[in-house]
Amino acid sequence: MPLQSIMDVMVQYHHSELLWICAPLFVMLSVCAFGGMFWMVKRELERDAASEGKEL
Repeated sequence: MPLQSIMDVMVQYHHSELLWICAPLFVMLSVCAFGGMFWMVKRELERDAASEGKEL
């Protein structure tokens, strides 16, 4: 889907309640995805640090 048609759809639905429903959902989904990725990476780093501490 080219960017121009996405922009046309955005303008078309700008005054619609659909945008006000979809935008917060999309933001929440991306926040959850990034938060989950960050949490998993943080947990892996903590596990690596703990195992390194035991080995020493």
